[in-house]
Amino acid sequence: MTAEERCLIGIDLGTYNSVAAAVIGRQPLILCPEEGPSSQGTCFPSVVEFDEKGDLVNVGLYALRSLPVYPQTVVVAVKRLIGKAFNSAKAAGDVGRFGYAIAKDSDGGCVIQV
Repeated sequence: MTAEERCLIGIDLGTYNSVAAAVIGRQPLILCPEEGPSSQGTCFPSVVEFDEKGDLVNVGLYALRSLPVYPQTVVVAVKRLIGKAFNSAKAAGDVGRFGYAIAKDSDGGCVIQV
């Protein structure tokens, strides 16, 4: 495969917003959300929404719009929990801060329950 045939993608996962870029051939391109630029520019809200069965429903701005209605199944700010022990997350006030449930896994880490 030549450099012109390759497509590389990079994602900057932020706590509240993320951005994605691709290099197609040798041309870099910042990806824009499907719903267009937000007040944050070309950032995507770092938000996912699940249904009551746990299936993915929406991401980004669409999921963020559901947060006031379905706080138990819309997951935001998950980056605050990555690699953090449950007890540390609880001490930091992250457990109980969001509408979705956060539990302790068998290794003492955090598990998001939707």
